[in-house]
Amino acid sequence: MTPFSGYTTFDGQKAALVRSVGQLDSCSLEPRWIWYTGPMEDPSIIGRCRLVAGSLEELEAIDGLASRAGLGKGRLEMVGLRIIPSVLGNPSLGGIPEDELPEVKRTLSALRHISVNGCFASVQGDGKRGKELGECFRVSYELGKRLYAFLPATMAYIGICGVGEAIRSEADDPVSLEETARIAQIVAQQNETAFYATLLLS
Repeated sequence: MTPFSGYTTFDGQKAALVRSVGQLDSCSLEPRWIWYTGPMEDPSIIGRCRLVAGSLEELEAIDGLASRAGLGKGRLEMVGLRIIPSVLGNPSLGGIPEDELPEVKRTLSALRHISVNGCFASVQGDGKRGKELGECFRVSYELGKRLYAFLPATMAYIGICGVGEAIRSEADDPVSLEETARIAQIVAQQNETAFYATLLLS
């Protein structure tokens, strides 16, 4: 885990298959650091990772898995949402378009076994540097704030997806990197007075 101006990278810890969850689990990685984005079909993944839903259908499937897993009375499965922001969104990374959040809210109101406690913003970071790349951070954090205000949700973490490669490419451009880091630090400071969320980069 590498810090970057108040953020933490989580490359290589997203599990797309149930067997990947088992492999990461065998490495003594805590469930809260394993992000599962694969088919929501096997109840055995409940409690072993954090599930990330990129569609209404996946939300409903996770609720069904949690029900079948027989969680204790009053316990809810914590779920992350992958959202495509209305600004700087990157549909190729997958997720629910932000303008569909009213439907997400209606769907969540009918589900009894899950609760949203974080989000991943699918942003377009390719080719961006400096201030433009920093804007991806700000957009993602503002998205987390809107979700928190609009949905029945907490914000334990806010993930910024689509910027990892751009950050690595800035290594040979100290001026751009400094500008990106400056904006990232501003967002991190805003977070410290609001959510205290874990801020993640990918």
